[in-house]
Amino acid sequence: MLKEDQFWNEQGVVDLFKRKPCSKYITDEICKLERHNNIRTVLDIGCGGGRYARYMSEKGFNVFALDKNLAMIEATQNQNIRTLQCDMTKIPLKGQKFDLILCIGVLHNATSRSSFIKAIKEIKRLINKGGHIIISIFTKKVISDDLIKVSKNKYKIKNGKPPMMLYEEKKIIYFFEKYDMKITKVIDEHITNVGTGERDVLSLCFKRV
Repeated sequence: MLKEDQFWNEQGVVDLFKRKPCSKYITDEICKLERHNNIRTVLDIGCGGGRYARYMSEKGFNVFALDKNLAMIEATQNQNIRTLQCDMTKIPLKGQKFDLILCIGVLHNATSRSSFIKAIKEIKRLINKGGHIIISIFTKKVISDDLIKVSKNKYKIKNGKPPMMLYEEKKIIYFFEKYDMKITKVIDEHITNVGTGERDVLSLCFKRV
């Protein structure tokens, strides 16, 4: 196991993400999309403790959840949810497309610009045309004292947690629109304290064109 992955497999971290409630602004957006679109298949990329996968399964969607960390997959496993341990940059699903893809609190955990873009390309590959993508991501708007700049957009955390790639909102939108996913809505933006410092959390909805 890579050193940066150890944090996400610690039992306390897994339990925290398993107990953490879904954000209402995300679930409200899912409900709005459901009312106006024929959503049947959903992919949860970086499912963590499985909170969104369970929520969507309870709504009757056909849910596939993936995470690179085995402990998170084990916390998510449910007879109604298909799970897969893999990295978001290389998802071993072929011939499958989804009506809705969620990527909540995950993309900023990319370790390089290249891996950030590879993850976005995988989302494009797996989403149906006309399908929707909801992401929630830390941005570069807030850089608190716990972060150490490594390169232009890469930051490591002083206490040894995994590094992150942080971009401005317009750059995040640019990356998605470059790969045929058009921004449809800024769902929410707020500042939250993650224990070591503050983060700007941006949630966006895109549509595959």
